[in-house]
Amino acid sequence: MGPFPLQDNQPVSSVASSAVEFTQIVFLISDGRFDSDGRVRIRKLVETALERQQLIVLLVVDQGAAEGMSSQQQTSILDTQSVTFDKGKVRMVPYLENYPFPYYVLLPASTTLPEILSDSLRQWFEML
Repeated sequence: MGPFPLQDNQPVSSVASSAVEFTQIVFLISDGRFDSDGRVRIRKLVETALERQQLIVLLVVDQGAAEGMSSQQQTSILDTQSVTFDKGKVRMVPYLENYPFPYYVLLPASTTLPEILSDSLRQWFEML
């Protein structure tokens, strides 16, 4: 298995212009799915963590992306869509669009967790 780069969900200009020096790294492990109200609350928590110089990395266990899984068994978060209403019109958007976590890693299975953690830590040290 190859390296698992951190997915940067922020525009490069906003990350570079903030010039934040992270003193701590926080790993959260989840399936990465939550309701729209949760997105608002999480975005506020992430902003608070950034103010405290904490880098939050979400490790998304995406069993639907694992090899050998049928589409009926599990749907990958990459294939998931959410519904939004724009000026009264229904619009389907990728679930990860406007995701509240600036950094996340998709794990195809929990067995890849040790490799992901070590690679994420290496990337964090390179950012320092």
